[in-house]
Amino acid sequence: MEKMELVLMPWTGIGHLVSGIEFAKRVTERDSRVWVTILVMHPTLPTPKNAFTDVKLVSSDSRIRFVDLPQVNLPPLDLLKSPENYFCTHIENHKPHVKHALTQLMSNSAIGLVLDFFCLSMTDVANELGIPSYLCLTSGAFFLGTMLYLASHDESTGTVLELSGPELRIPSFTNPVPSRVLPEPMVNRDGGYAAFAKLAKRFKETKVELGYRLDRERPDYALAGRAASVVGGVPVLWKWGDESLVVKAGKIDEVISRAMEKDGGARERMKEMSEKSRKAVMKGGSSFNSFGNLIRDMIKNSM
Repeated sequence: MEKMELVLMPWTGIGHLVSGIEFAKRVTERDSRVWVTILVMHPTLPTPKNAFTDVKLVSSDSRIRFVDLPQVNLPPLDLLKSPENYFCTHIENHKPHVKHALTQLMSNSAIGLVLDFFCLSMTDVANELGIPSYLCLTSGAFFLGTMLYLASHDESTGTVLELSGPELRIPSFTNPVPSRVLPEPMVNRDGGYAAFAKLAKRFKETKVELGYRLDRERPDYALAGRAASVVGGVPVLWKWGDESLVVKAGKIDEVISRAMEKDGGARERMKEMSEKSRKAVMKGGSSFNSFGNLIRDMIKNSM
């Protein structure tokens, strides 16, 4: 039986680790040929003493294992003017250790590398070793479209986006987007913009985005849904909500409730969509089948 070693590298944030483990569990449950190794970095910020131990205990699957990477020196504190730049610099410093870990694993089986959004600098290591790399993006299609816009903007202008600048025509949004609601790093002149622009350009270097399939042939960066991200235990497509506090959950709930009270048909349509979503993740559903196809694709590309 063919064996594939899938190497997952999440960022050190506890939410990223938990999501990564959930993804690993889903993959091993679906295909007995897949083994998963999760590379764990030391955190850049203070973390509860037992946080990483507790996360590792979440998985009892013998085909999921953890490898702690050696600790590296932390970046200069002045880089904290942009936390994102600080985190990305810290992650890049792990390249020699990641290369060593991947080289060791390659001697035993074919492998593929699944990278967290913040860990995309490791595509350099994957390319050097001839390993296919994948982007695991649990944010929504709006965020993906915004990052692709950022890559295009930086390639054409090389200038930082202005907080008070004009509204932007971002392909994944129906309406123009005010600059003031962009993620803070995109308008940060202390390294945040440069860090995010660099990450954005690496999106196209990966084999595929887990969560969304990008139509690379179209100039408007059209996004085709590929429900392969794993959040909350099932493959789903997430809206861009966690990245922005412009509209709070309470306000959304209020508006939806008001709309349903005025339109009796809205409640029925929501129930219908809920049922379709439930069936999509069940055996035989579109998301279920898509996830299976993704696993087969990863095995094929790694052999």
